[in-house]
Parts: sequence; C-alpha cells; structure tokens
Amino acid sequence: MINVIFTIRCNLYFYKRKNIIMKRILLLTDFSKNASNAITYAMQFFSGDTITFYVLNVQKVSKYITSDLIASPKKSIYDSVIKNPKKALEILVNDLKKEYANEDYTFEGICDYDSFVSAIKQLVEIEHVDMIVMGTNGASSIKEAVFGSNTIQVIEKVDLPILVIPKKHKFCKPSQVLFINETEISLEKNIVKPLLGIISKFNSHLNVLTMVNQNEQDKYNLQKETLNSFFKDTILNFYTDQNKSIENAVEHIIATKEVHLVAKIIHVESFFKRIFTKASMTEITYASKIPLLFL
Repeated sequence: MINVIFTIRCNLYFYKRKNIIMKRILLLTDFSKNASNAITYAMQFFSGDTITFYVLNVQKVSKYITSDLIASPKKSIYDSVIKNPKKALEILVNDLKKEYANEDYTFEGICDYDSFVSAIKQLVEIEHVDMIVMGTNGASSIKEAVFGSNTIQVIEKVDLPILVIPKKHKFCKPSQVLFINETEISLEKNIVKPLLGIISKFNSHLNVLTMVNQNEQDKYNLQKETLNSFFKDTILNFYTDQNKSIENAVEHIIATKEVHLVAKIIHVESFFKRIFTKASMTEITYASKIPLLFL
C-alpha cells in the first residue's frame, strides 16, 4: 500500500498590523464556476476589512488508487496530482492579488492531496480560520440536492461558521437579514458573534422568525430578551408562526423585506436527522437562492 500526501503552498505573503484584528477566511475551490462565483462574492462581501484568505484546492485521494500510482509514469503522477492543480491555483491567487490590490487582503494558495474534510480540518486548526465561504456543488443524492456533496460534508464535520453561496448568486449588500430561530436552541453570544459582525458591518436590519407552540411562549419571550441584548444597536423585527407554516413565513419575509442573507444556528445531528421532513426541507430550500450562514 502506498500512501502519498502532497501539500503545496504558493506565494505566501502575510502581514500583521498593530491594533488591527485580521480575519482569516477559508475559500474552497475546485476551479468550477460555482467556486469562482463564491470567491467573487467573498471579495465583495469582505470589502473594506483586513482579511487573510486561504484559497484551498483538495485533490481527492479516491481519484488515484494504488494500482494507478504504480502503473503511471512518475511525470504523469506529478502532472495530475501536483503540477496542474498547483499551476491553476497560482494563476487564481495571482489574479485575485491583482484584481483586489486596493483592498487590505492577503492571499495564500494551498494545494492538498488528502481527503476533502481532513484537509479542511487541518488548515482550520493550523491557521485558526474564522469562517469558511464556499459555493454549492453538484448533487449525487437526494440528501445533497440542495447543497451538494462537498457542502454537506463540511457542514456535518467542520465546527465553524460556514457561508454557502448559491449557484450564480451575485453579491448584494445584506441590508435585511433573516435569522431562523428555534425555541429549543440555546442562544449564546459566541455562537452569534459572526452574525453580529455582519450586522454591524452592513448596518443591517435583523428579522427573526421563530416557530412557536402555545406551550413555548415563556421560552420564546426569554429568547427575545436575549436577542435584544445581543443586538442592542440593531433594528430587530420579530415574527412568529404558531401554525408551523414556515414555508409561507419564510417566503413572505424574504419577499417583503428583500432579504439577501439567511442565518441559522444548527445542531448538526438534529439538523440532518430532520433534513428529509417537509418542514426542514422548506426551511433550507431558500439556500438555493439566497446566501446561507450556518452558525
């Protein structure tokens, strides 16, 4: 059995300035149109901020089985596994440097030959990444129909805020944000911190939608107090629906408020256990149209 792992970092330049908090954002690319669109969205979304972007391309281990590696000439292995992706990544990173030279951005390109999730987890841990931005990718099963296989893996297995950008979606300032709330979720300030930052950056209004049963009113009132304390400098609009008609409620708020970002706190296990239920699918279907922030 031959185990081969290659990691290539290209054209790293990194700087720190006193009194500036530098955000670290991971961008995932397979050089597809969806990935390119998500990167363009991120460039505009974080405009004006001091950011280090880690642009990661992962060459899947499953693409190359042992017999292929043994049978193939060394040059062919190098071109397929390292040279070609590395060159494409260098071109992408250099193009980003040129196009966004006026921004306070730093770029690091990383090519990794590893399993997809392992490569992400390693980078997140080593570089202390704050957030992942990725596009949706092709679906290979019903479960992946909304997000795509890679996106599902990242949501399930990487404990980090993830901003998912739908296919062909163009950046629009999120002056109105929708937060899907659940009474059974414990609201903690460190969890909603990324959302707080976004609201502050864009001076957004926050629309909170909660599905409330009659016996959950006290719990919901406490949540309202908590959210008001977290977002004390924000215009908050609260909406409830006791009939569990989340489809109509979500569509109404998105349409009437012209929402351009949807946020949701998830407990991964319970979220994916409910992913096939009508309510849950309705809840996440808007991800195919509007950027979705998983907290």
